[in-house]
Amino acid sequence: DSISGYNGTLGGFGSYVAGRTGQALKGAKGCSGPEGAQVTGFPNLTGYNTVEGWINPGCGAQSYHVSSWFAKMPFEYTALGLYLDTIAEPYGGNNFWFRHSVGDGTTSRSIGTPATYACGSWHHVVAVREKGAFVRLYVNGSEIVNAIDDVGNISAATPVSFHDGNGGCGWGLTGETIDDVVVFDMALSSQ
Repeated sequence: DSISGYNGTLGGFGSYVAGRTGQALKGAKGCSGPEGAQVTGFPNLTGYNTVEGWINPGCGAQSYHVSSWFAKMPFEYTALGLYLDTIAEPYGGNNFWFRHSVGDGTTSRSIGTPATYACGSWHHVVAVREKGAFVRLYVNGSEIVNAIDDVGNISAATPVSFHDGNGGCGWGLTGETIDDVVVFDMALSSQ
């Protein structure tokens, strides 16, 4: 569904399915490379503070490991930008954990949920960055993990990708459905 002026295009691993409200993006599992969808011309997130979305990891043995459900950086730990991903745990399994990473090209900060979440259910995931203070990750309304934010400017000029990854079949894409992704230029509170 589109409610802004930034239109996306489907990639090789994307299709539309029924979502929580209206349509959602279904990202197929497979070798990483072509994304589920991409938005070019999206602002470079100078004022990014919060990204939220609904994620439904796919069931059935996952033949691959990880999918970035929102990425504005290359799939590298110290690259410039941010990504949020869904990771099958154990490798190839049906339970998932969520991770939020930011990087300034030299320094990065990555936090992930210590527990896993079941496939086949919608999970509300919120990543908050209070620049110079904390990065926080919320799942289903509860703050799960936080860390000190010691990362500088993350303003990558790359497109925004949904259901994306890089690294061939060794880091191929797990299946997931993504809905109602929103970017805020303020750090949302837990309230």
